Amino acid sequence: MKLLDDNSKSGEPSIEDLRLKSAILASRLDRQSRQDSIEILEGIRDKRKQPLKPRDQFLLAQLYERTNRWSLCREQMLDLMAGHPESIAYLGAYLQMLFRNDTQPAAIRPWIDKLEKLQPDAPLTIGMKARLFVKIGKLEEAVTLLNSLIPRPLPTDQVRRLREIAILLEELEQFHDAKKLLVEFSEKAPGGELSLAAFLGRRKTIETVDPALDLCQSALGESPIIAVLGTALGVLRQNNDEITEKQIRRVEGWFERAKKEEADSKAFVLQQAALYDIQGQYAELTELYRKFLKRDDLSDRERALVSNNLAFVLSARGVDGKEALKLVNDAINIQGPSPELLDTRAMAFLAMGQNKSAIADLRQAISYKPSAIKYFHLALAHYAANDQRSAVRAMQAARNKHQLRIEDIPRIEREKYKKLSTSLGV
Repeated sequence: MKLLDDNSKSGEPSIEDLRLKSAILASRLDRQSRQDSIEILEGIRDKRKQPLKPRDQFLLAQLYERTNRWSLCREQMLDLMAGHPESIAYLGAYLQMLFRNDTQPAAIRPWIDKLEKLQPDAPLTIGMKARLFVKIGKLEEAVTLLNSLIPRPLPTDQVRRLREIAILLEELEQFHDAKKLLVEFSEKAPGGELSLAAFLGRRKTIETVDPALDLCQSALGESPIIAVLGTALGVLRQNNDEITEKQIRRVEGWFERAKKEEADSKAFVLQQAALYDIQGQYAELTELYRKFLKRDDLSDRERALVSNNLAFVLSARGVDGKEALKLVNDAINIQGPSPELLDTRAMAFLAMGQNKSAIADLRQAISYKPSAIKYFHLALAHYAANDQRSAVRAMQAARNKHQLRIEDIPRIEREKYKKLSTSLGV
């Protein structure tokens, strides 16, 4: 990005430089970067009078949707598809947008009909028809239609189709039918146990934890140990409030086994960090993150992720707000001021006693992407600033508008939540 900005100082930037800058900004998660990307693409089209390339038109449509400008997104996509009437990729993407933006079934059906004419039996077409069935309440028809994508008898080279259809069924909340396919997949595909284990973990019931870990154990030696650990950690994290010490120790044993093969791999170190987090071993987690950030083989994304994670742990523990602020600002310099990074920075400000700055960041984060946790943090900041009335309003928004439960709060912050609830009398 700096190189592109330096190039523009010597004169008007080239169209290609602008396109590249727009793509970089679009990859960031904060609203301002997305808006800047939109303005660059609109400038190429409207000020430079240069037609946008199809991929730039598509990017502009995606940016309009991400910034809640659905009418402009729809207009851009219709224009794009008019120039590429047989593009399955654009038509499929537009249908996804229609579903995401809660379009009425009558407005969706003609586009599915067009897709069916282009690819009548393709998985994409069947999947879209199934989603429409679910939208109009015809669940059995949706399940039957998706199951029709699985050839019977099932050829060996088509076993992956079981998992693909199970994923679609799970997205449509048809969990019973999804599980049936994943059980079959686990029996027929090498490493298929991990897909079933992950599914059981996502059900978030204590009865599924041991069966899911059993599946992980059966995959040891057959699947890469990193994949097994990742799945097991997902199971534990999804059920964090119900898991037992015995279940944690079981997964710890697999970590000891993995150290022989993966001790220095980045993936393993981050998985070790996730285990420390689940265990509540925050001193060990902090030390591990600091050591990790000293590596010279980190991508920008990895560095930003871990800097943010460490900043949050330091802030939540009240250990070193100043270091936390530096870390999260480093992450913002890489990824832009996304709502999540602004939330972390607010907690760093709060740890330093800079309550006004914390409130400002949280208000901005909430304006971009409201959530229960951000409102809880806003309540903390208002209370620290001796504004009890605003703190109560923020806590009520967290609970009533965003259904905040104590289970949703990171363990490291739960004592703060309990104390704040008592102090506010809510």
